[in-house]
Amino acid sequence: MASLKQNSGPFTLFIMVVCIVVYAGLTLGFGNDVFSLLHFPAGESQQWQLWRLFTHALLHFSATHIIFNLLWWWVLGGRIEKQSGSAKLMQLFLLTALFSGLGQYVFDGPAFGGMSGVVYALLGYLWLMGTLAPERGLSIEPAYVGFMLLWLVVGFFEPFGMAIANMAHLFGLVSGCAIGLFDAKLRKAT
Repeated sequence: MASLKQNSGPFTLFIMVVCIVVYAGLTLGFGNDVFSLLHFPAGESQQWQLWRLFTHALLHFSATHIIFNLLWWWVLGGRIEKQSGSAKLMQLFLLTALFSGLGQYVFDGPAFGGMSGVVYALLGYLWLMGTLAPERGLSIEPAYVGFMLLWLVVGFFEPFGMAIANMAHLFGLVSGCAIGLFDAKLRKAT
């Protein structure tokens, strides 16, 4: 617990707790209700339910799914929050949940969930910030980048019959890189 708190901030921990509560609701007999409330907007009746543009990231459908996503969220999100603050991590979460969700929706429809699009965005953000603005103290180890990029490619082959939100991963990575590029250039210009 000490390590968990030491390597993260309040927003990192808040999102982890919310994901765990949502997962508990999904697995304890409220699956349809929870999914119906939080999934990406589908159809005209949900188009103005704007929370859905973000809450799809809180849904996880297996223990492995939530464990891996929250582990990466804690490692990457915690690093960003400790260095740049809760507001920056919240901004990244909201923007990249939106863009990764839109990408996944356009290609595969509204039946998806998980934090992995946001996780890939955090990877891209740290990667670009570490490359373009290392003085900001945000970076990621090359081994992490290599592993995550390899998994991104492998995901398109859906190993072991896994249903993977590949477009969320791809759009998340691209949106995180774009925000990292913007932040690195903006910071250098000021």
